[in-house]
Amino acid sequence: SPHRSITRNRVPGTKKSKKRITLALTTNATGTDMIDPLFIGTAAKPRCFSGATGADLGFDYQSSKKAWMNGVIFNKYLTALDEKMVEQDRKILMLVDNAPPHQLLDGTSLANINLHMLPPNTTAYLQPQDAGIIASFKAKVKQRQLQNALEQINSVMNGRQDRLYETPAVQDHKARAVPEAADAAGKVLPPQPTSLIAYVLINYRWVFVCFFLLPLSFVYDILYYLRNRVIFYANSAPNKHAERVRAVQEQVGIPSCLPLLRTDFVAVQLTCHALSLQVLKWNKDGRKTPMCTARPGWQNISYRRGLYKKTLSNIKINMMDVLKVDTTAKSVWVEPLVTMGQLSATLSPLGWCLAIVPELDDLTVGTFVYIHHIPVSSLCSSLGGLVMGTGIETSSHRYGLFQHICTSYELVLADGSTVICSKDVHADLFYSIPWSYGTLGFLTAVEIQIVPTKP
Repeated sequence: SPHRSITRNRVPGTKKSKKRITLALTTNATGTDMIDPLFIGTAAKPRCFSGATGADLGFDYQSSKKAWMNGVIFNKYLTALDEKMVEQDRKILMLVDNAPPHQLLDGTSLANINLHMLPPNTTAYLQPQDAGIIASFKAKVKQRQLQNALEQINSVMNGRQDRLYETPAVQDHKARAVPEAADAAGKVLPPQPTSLIAYVLINYRWVFVCFFLLPLSFVYDILYYLRNRVIFYANSAPNKHAERVRAVQEQVGIPSCLPLLRTDFVAVQLTCHALSLQVLKWNKDGRKTPMCTARPGWQNISYRRGLYKKTLSNIKINMMDVLKVDTTAKSVWVEPLVTMGQLSATLSPLGWCLAIVPELDDLTVGTFVYIHHIPVSSLCSSLGGLVMGTGIETSSHRYGLFQHICTSYELVLADGSTVICSKDVHADLFYSIPWSYGTLGFLTAVEIQIVPTKP
């Protein structure tokens, strides 16, 4: 058997360059004001500067033997910054970590800067720069370096230069590195608000939350609770459920002129499986207009509305009621937007509860979206939905995960038809729904196992 490679000539290895520079980043706590970064290199006038100084090239540059920050450079930097603050008639508090160079030397007098050191071993917890600003800055610099490398590759491929990283190209790259790093530092901080409304909401959000959002949320919760109780005790949810399923079918693919025949809300007989004009046009256009649920962001547990919904065909699934509590079968039928808090409030007075109770009241049974012909889940819908998502918000040693207490599912499929599946009917579909993330259809109702509560 072969015991050596075909090649016989040794290829000399390369070592990673140990040349480094140090940068000092200074910003305020909110990120609205940033001082130009300080660069520290090993040479007073690097070759790539072509004999010029850092000041001539438009940035703050200092040098030391190992390109490290030292007390002389630090005090020189503070003195220059203090003069700038005096000119602007501003006084600032500068927080620095507990490092040896961060000491004021004899003869250094600061008029408008109050220097304060953080306690030892607390930089990672108290220093705002370590909360992501430095990491974001490094990512921006690395992005610029890779862009320059790609430019050199294109030049070689197009014949504009013979070798990758020719000496002039390297010198030009080094000459641009520091200015580009300075420019990248300006892109680290978040964009600042330009309108008065945005400024008020960002800087005085507590006023909006305390005096508007919290009272409005309280009133909404009370009205929503009363609405659910009235609908449940009036037993109007089953009839409304049939209308809501028909509305979903009309949006997905069943024309409104074709009635949906239902003996009750669990037994469905569909007389036609035709595609609607919307779906026909959707397929004719090459499925360029995807479908998604139209649930607004303020009704999601994340309070966010996905940007993708602005360009997709929104399907309204306004299904948020408890349909039926069957104590004989020990099950409850619910619609997909029913929350765990709503379900617990309905079952507890009757002496029943879910076999597995998720710990968050705002979690819903589950709603999902279609993207092109291959559907994907709407992750903005209550952590992906308890049924079609992972369902790992809570579990039971006796029953398992949440989907293990679901005994039947009602779905509207991609062609607009409705199907009910269980362990005995359409078993292959039934066992495929958990973890499917909406790839099989729009969930419209679920039968969930319940158990009596102990007195």
